[in-house]
Amino acid sequence: MKLQRFQGNPIFGRTGHCWEDLAVFNPAACYDEEKRDVLLLYRAAESGRITSAARLATSKDGYHFERVSDKPAFDLSIEGFDGATIQDPRLTKMGGWFYVTYACRHFRSADSGSRRPRPLRQARLRG
Repeated sequence: MKLQRFQGNPIFGRTGHCWEDLAVFNPAACYDEEKRDVLLLYRAAESGRITSAARLATSKDGYHFERVSDKPAFDLSIEGFDGATIQDPRLTKMGGWFYVTYACRHFRSADSGSRRPRPLRQARLRG
């Protein structure tokens, strides 16, 4: 297989939405064979805040993405270990479940977590 750089790069970037006006980065991509969609779970950072959250976008062709919602794909647990940021998400589908792992930080500490969401907007913390 020979890969070629997409002429329309970047395929994804910031918008005027306040929740991602600082940066969007470190995406995880997964192909959902049932829906024939590429899912892109990305980190969105808002200017003026020290938090970032995981957001979800989809694409039929893997090049042109649409944001699913103006809400996070899953919420930070404000008092928990991922209370400040969710970073470097990874996404895979096994059976009927999407598995998400990520690095996270609660202001002065670092940790990691995983979630087993199905559907992705209804995430449950697993560890």
